[in-house]
Amino acid sequence: MILLLRNVTASTSKVLPIPVGALAVTGRMLSFAGVQGLALPAGSMRLTGYAVTVSVPGVEAAYPTVTLRIEAETAPGVWADLSTDLVESVGVSIKYGIDGHGPTDSVASPGVLRFGLRNDAGCSGGVLGFYSPRHPDKRPGWTFGIGVRALLTSTAVGITNKVKFRGKVYGIDPIPGRDADRIVVVSAYDGMRDLLDADVRSLATITDTDESAAIEDVLDAVAVSAQPVARVMGYGTNAMDVVFNDLEGGAKALQVIQDLTVSAHGKTFIKGDGTFVYANRHEWGSLNVVQAVLTGAELSGLDAPSSIDATWNLVRVTVHPKTVSTTPTETLHSSVIEVHPGSTREIWCDYTDPIDRQTHVGGTAVNTALVPGVDFNATVDREGIGANLNASITTATLAAFSSTGLYTLANSGTDTAFVRVNITGKAIRDLGAQTMEAGSVQNWQQVLDIDLPYQESTGFAQDLADYVENEWSTITNQVNWVEFWASRSVTLMGHALNREPGEQITVSERVTGLDDAPQVIQSVEITIVDATRVRCRWGLTPASSLGVPWMLDSGELNTDFLGL
Repeated sequence: MILLLRNVTASTSKVLPIPVGALAVTGRMLSFAGVQGLALPAGSMRLTGYAVTVSVPGVEAAYPTVTLRIEAETAPGVWADLSTDLVESVGVSIKYGIDGHGPTDSVASPGVLRFGLRNDAGCSGGVLGFYSPRHPDKRPGWTFGIGVRALLTSTAVGITNKVKFRGKVYGIDPIPGRDADRIVVVSAYDGMRDLLDADVRSLATITDTDESAAIEDVLDAVAVSAQPVARVMGYGTNAMDVVFNDLEGGAKALQVIQDLTVSAHGKTFIKGDGTFVYANRHEWGSLNVVQAVLTGAELSGLDAPSSIDATWNLVRVTVHPKTVSTTPTETLHSSVIEVHPGSTREIWCDYTDPIDRQTHVGGTAVNTALVPGVDFNATVDREGIGANLNASITTATLAAFSSTGLYTLANSGTDTAFVRVNITGKAIRDLGAQTMEAGSVQNWQQVLDIDLPYQESTGFAQDLADYVENEWSTITNQVNWVEFWASRSVTLMGHALNREPGEQITVSERVTGLDDAPQVIQSVEITIVDATRVRCRWGLTPASSLGVPWMLDSGELNTDFLGL
């Protein structure tokens, strides 16, 4: 039997026979010095690993390989290695970061890890259904919501157990059937999913803050189990007079973080290792430090805009100035709460404008020292004209938040009590949207509307409109994404394992005319087919042509802006 290896070089002949009595094949490629092929008698060749690479003493393989390790936190602080049960045919895919590449794509979506595990009796547990969450013989500690992480090692790059994804198990899909593959397909999401689900309407109104501090307030308000494993917070660039005044009816943490991020034109994402990152508009792109240079010869795929759909030559930016009452005497809420005898009721009451009860307002300096007959009044009837039952209301408390209050009322009497409550404090009103715009005259028009919920400065709005229109009125340096096989070289493997959102690269490609186009990584996607085939895709957005965006903030030049 003859095994013909291509992409092999030698010094004397095009086909070089080599006896391989003890030759171990452990990878995919060989590199000699100068020839097209190598013929090997393979009578006693030993093949191991995912794919075939021949290893000859004194000759190094041309392509780097990667070792994957999947771990699950089956008990607090205990990480179990699942790697021996991985199913190669399913593959492993990792994706995290900010979807899209436009000027308003600022906050990451939940990142995803997907892989398959053996679920037959031949798995590491030795029983059928070892990874089925309902099975009586399931792996101890294996269930939904536990931690999971993917670690990558490449000795050629000098990287060992690099955490490229950390999150929680959200989906476990066993494939049943006598003739079907007995495997489970596992889906895990990173910390952005926790923030997507976490309610934060219990935030208090914050005044005189900045976007970075306010985002930290949001993270602190969610349950400890939903908080990111680590944080890296850029400094705040925007003074914000009032935040969290619009959370009536409940609000999710990620939506509030998005409103704060967009209002300061920053970026928020989670890195592969689970670290939550807020990068302000100065820090995004690492201040023009280029971390990778990619050319067409290295790329297996590239997508760049080819129409005006990705350009905007009329940009409108809307801000929301607010006013706060001078005295804490406005009635922010008034209603009647029914409390049955011997029961305790908790009820949320949103703040509304006493001038127009259909309009929601924020609140601050809210009175929580409730006095019977003043702040609440209990009677036997809803109209409030019957017998007084204030003595039966043994508990009456109000927890005041930014847009709503939580009453706790206990009725120890024998009659149903109708309790009329009044919440008083300072009202925070949105004075109405103010919009600034910037545009240029071309043979077409594309309009982009940007709303900044927590921004009040029209100066900032005008500067942002000017900046976005200047950067996005042409497709010249726009690239949606690039893709490459990391296994092709040590350099590319290093980029695949090391690069994260927020880092700057350049892209050159002759067909599209891209020439050292400066880009910032928005998202990372890695597909591991096997040890020798690792594909990486980066979602991109153009780096600022100004270096660092320059803007006026609240009418004064912020000296941290150095772009012009």
